[in-house]
Amino acid sequence: MEMAGSGSVTIDWGDGTKPESFTLTTREAEYYHQYSYSGGRTITITGNVTYLDCGSCETLDISKNTALTHLSCHGYFKSLDVSKHTALTELSIEADLTSLDVSKNTKLEYLSVSYYRNLTSYCNLTSLDVSKCTKLEYLDCSGNNLTSLDVSKCTKLAYLGCYDNNLTSLDVSKCTKLAYLNCSFNKLSAAALNALFGTLHNNAAVCTDRWGCCTYDKWIYIGENPGSDDCDLSIAENKGWYVPG
Repeated sequence: MEMAGSGSVTIDWGDGTKPESFTLTTREAEYYHQYSYSGGRTITITGNVTYLDCGSCETLDISKNTALTHLSCHGYFKSLDVSKHTALTELSIEADLTSLDVSKNTKLEYLSVSYYRNLTSYCNLTSLDVSKCTKLEYLDCSGNNLTSLDVSKCTKLAYLGCYDNNLTSLDVSKCTKLAYLNCSFNKLSAAALNALFGTLHNNAAVCTDRWGCCTYDKWIYIGENPGSDDCDLSIAENKGWYVPG
C-alpha cells in the first residue's frame, strides 16, 4: 500500500503479527506485508493519514483516518463507510459493493466505483446518489446494476463512465463541461439515445488532463445498446461530438 500524511502511523495487518509503526511525510511511500495465509483479514491504520492507496484486502477499517483526502482501495469487501471522511476529494473503489453512501462527501472531485478486475463478479450497486457531490469532475460507475443515474447536480463533470449498467435513459443537459461519455452496454433504446443526444451540450471541448482524460474533442460511446444501430447519430455529431463506430 501507499500512504502519505504526517507523524507516526501504525498498521495492524490483521493476521496476528505485531503491528508495524512508521513515520509519514506528505510524499507517498510504499509499505509491504507478506501474509502467511489467505484467510480473511482486516487492515487497521491509525495516525494522521491523508493519502491511502491500499491493495487487495478483505476488510478495511478506516474509521480512525478521518483526515483522508485521497482513498483508493480494492478487494473483496461488500461495504465501506466513508460518512466521516468529509475531507475526501478523491475516492476510487474496486470491490463487490452492494451500497455506497457519499452524501457527506461534498468535496469529492473524483469518484470511481466500478468492477474489480480480479474478481469474477462485478459491483452490485443498484443506486448511486451523487446529488451532494456538486464538485465532481470525474465519475466512473461502470460495471454496476444501476437502472438510473441523476447527474443534474454535477455541473462540473468532464468525464462520465457509466457503461455496463441497466440504464434506460440518461440526461446530461446540466453537464456543460462534459468531454467524455461512455454509456455503452446499457439498455438504451434508439429513442432514449436520441433523447440523450439532445441533452449533449454544443460548447467547445476543454482539455482536462487533471484526471487522465485529456481530450480536445468530445467523445461519446454508445455501443451494445438496443438502439445503437437505429439511433440518429447526426443529433450528436451536429453538436461537435464524435461517436466512434
